[in-house]
Amino acid sequence: MEYFIPDDSESSDSAHHTHIRHEIEEPLDTPDDVEFTKEEMLAVIEKFDPGKAPGEGGQNSEIPLKTFKRFPTFITGLYNEWLRRGYFPKQWKHSIIIPIIKPGKEGSTEVTKYRPISLLNVRGKVLEKLLIDRINHHAFSNSLLNGNQYGFLPQKSTIDAALTVKSVIRENLLQKNCFVMVGLDVKGAFDAAWWPCILSNLRGLRCPKNLYNLTLNYFRDRVASLQPNTHTVKRTDERLSSRFMLWARILEHHVRCPLELF
Repeated sequence: MEYFIPDDSESSDSAHHTHIRHEIEEPLDTPDDVEFTKEEMLAVIEKFDPGKAPGEGGQNSEIPLKTFKRFPTFITGLYNEWLRRGYFPKQWKHSIIIPIIKPGKEGSTEVTKYRPISLLNVRGKVLEKLLIDRINHHAFSNSLLNGNQYGFLPQKSTIDAALTVKSVIRENLLQKNCFVMVGLDVKGAFDAAWWPCILSNLRGLRCPKNLYNLTLNYFRDRVASLQPNTHTVKRTDERLSSRFMLWARILEHHVRCPLELF
């Protein structure tokens, strides 16, 4: 558990890190985003695969979908109330970590042989996805992302990045210039993304206030449990979080604190 979810100790903070921790707690003066719509919620719920392993509670996406179709106004109103209050229900913040052995690592005795995944409550994943989509829409519609980013963006891939590099190299070689390229591979970078910096970047992007407040609460009071055989190890920490999939990746972040494994 210590390897999968390393600690973020404030005792090692510099003045810069301390400032960021305090900054993210300050009220944001941006306008609120509009409420979730029934059509928006239905589109999100329908994207979940009912065949995926369920999280705590044992329900797959089929039950929330049937519930929503029966009570669309009530369910939409419930999710909008959480958006207004900036509250992500605590019972949806518990993840069950399942370590999967990486191919070719079966004989290893190192903890690095495992690729951890996390099982989450599907209703919480619906609220998470609604939040992700809204933040992405804000970033894309206001052209807030770097044009040289290729990973985790629609209509772009690492192949586009490779072709761009090839084009730059070719142009320099034709001009008989020297060309030097440096590649960096940060071990476990995504799992060690520092949440205060993610929130600080959202502030810098002028994220709508209600989306920011919901994100701030999303990162708090996370609980992760790992159960090898019959023994359960549980970790509770206000900085534990489920992987926030797309949007956390597209924001610039420092490598300090973990995101719980998704």
